[in-house]
Amino acid sequence: AERAADRWELATTPFLDLAAWQSCERHFRNRSDVACASLPSHPSAERRVLVMGKPEMLEAKLMAGSDGDQGDAWREEYVGGIRLRGNGFKFDPKRRSHRHVLGSVLGTGIDRSVVGDIIVPPLLDADKQQPLTGDATGVDGLGSDIHLFVQADLCDYVCNRLTHIGRTPVEAERVRLGELCASLAAMDAMGGDAGDRLVKTLASPRLDTVVSASFKL
Repeated sequence: AERAADRWELATTPFLDLAAWQSCERHFRNRSDVACASLPSHPSAERRVLVMGKPEMLEAKLMAGSDGDQGDAWREEYVGGIRLRGNGFKFDPKRRSHRHVLGSVLGTGIDRSVVGDIIVPPLLDADKQQPLTGDATGVDGLGSDIHLFVQADLCDYVCNRLTHIGRTPVEAERVRLGELCASLAAMDAMGGDAGDRLVKTLASPRLDTVVSASFKL
């Protein structure tokens, strides 16, 4: 960070775990000569990349970050989002685990340090009864697709090389980082983890029946 600041450049770390990047942020708060910003910026991100350098340079980047597409552009220089989709993939819960997805991603030849969070939304019953169209239910804004964050310069490589999760064919494509982070932030605002979603079959659409089932009265 100090070398980058001396050269008026920005430096980055690999993806750090929660304890590591939070410790670094606390350290940089006590410095006036260097600063850092963590990406991706959605509140529940556990693995993040730190961008470090002169406070003036980072402030300029963060100010640009409030300007719609321009804000996404600078963040996507460092971190990219990828969506995984595939027929058959959604019908086998065993193939939708974090472990299976991570194993297949690392099987492309990349290191764990260049892979951020992997978001595997649970399937609702409706998802299991219809063909995969990309607009299936699941987590709000994310559908039933799986998403992950990777180092930006490896996005195209992963999209080209990641063709299967286990034996199940999948399609990988890059998605806008800002849109993905917004969907995750909305999910957090609705109650946090995707697994908190409750699905009930009601005998009646009456309000008292819905309230009773929702709050286990």
